[in-house]
Amino acid sequence: MVSSGISSIDDLLNRGYPEKSTILIVGPPGIGKEALGYWFVQKSLADGDFCLYKCARSLIPTSPFPIETPAKK
Repeated sequence: MVSSGISSIDDLLNRGYPEKSTILIVGPPGIGKEALGYWFVQKSLADGDFCLYKCARSLIPTSPFPIETPAKK
């Protein structure tokens, strides 16, 4: 197991996350997904590991209401 660098998260993950794993962090806007990703990368780089960080923002707005599109002429 690899430590995330955050002891409370390591406790939730049973001492860290599996070595050579891919981690997908999802959740609503403003919850801290990017900050958590940056923390994982910072800790891994400090330990001498290679890292790839990919942040993808949705181009489709999330709304409980249907999105109306203009009618084609």
